[in-house]
Amino acid sequence: MGLYPVFLDAGYGPEYFWELSFGEVSDLLESYARRKEHEQKKREAELKNNTLGGEKWYWGFPQAFGITSRNGESIYVKVSAVVNGRETPQSETLKVS
Repeated sequence: MGLYPVFLDAGYGPEYFWELSFGEVSDLLESYARRKEHEQKKREAELKNNTLGGEKWYWGFPQAFGITSRNGESIYVKVSAVVNGRETPQSETLKVS
């Protein structure tokens, strides 16, 4: 895949692409990739249970659960908790597989 479609997927406009040098386009796309990676790591950190050594998806009450997908499809969830009898706001949508 060429740079142009990736540039558009990163949210930049088509006219902006043609105003930039190759190096500037590369810098913007590298920055975009770093931001996406940071966002993914942040979402993964939100899913970890530090009590159990940072394992994902094991809270242990009443029992652990598993998530599987058909044909390798991605699974997205929103997580909330009940604290003192009240449900907390849902998290952002999280990709888990």
